[in-house]
Amino acid sequence: MKRSAPVTDTRALQLSRRCYLAAIFILFAGLLAAAWIYLHASDSPDDNRFDSKTYQLQVEHIGGKGMLLTIQLEQWFANLWQGRQLALTLLLSAILLAGFCMLLGHFFASHQQEEAAGKH
Repeated sequence: MKRSAPVTDTRALQLSRRCYLAAIFILFAGLLAAAWIYLHASDSPDDNRFDSKTYQLQVEHIGGKGMLLTIQLEQWFANLWQGRQLALTLLLSAILLAGFCMLLGHFFASHQQEEAAGKH
């Protein structure tokens, strides 16, 4: 009489397949969304008042270099979520999330292979 495979082996294999499928779906959806946003979004930012040298000098005078750097960092982060930059941010996020899912799937697959090799 042959022994059937333990439930953990098939569960790990199912989890790895699900992770791989999730990675493909996330990458495909992220690529489509990023392409659509990139084609339909404007490239120019709406508010350019922060770029003037006068404004920067006033902020530096009032709050110092630290305040100026803080405002510049805040502007950079806010610009990640506008226009074509949003498409690139979304694409990078999708690539990173899909990569994480692939690593997780690889972990489950290797775990299943290690258990199968250890029992023989």
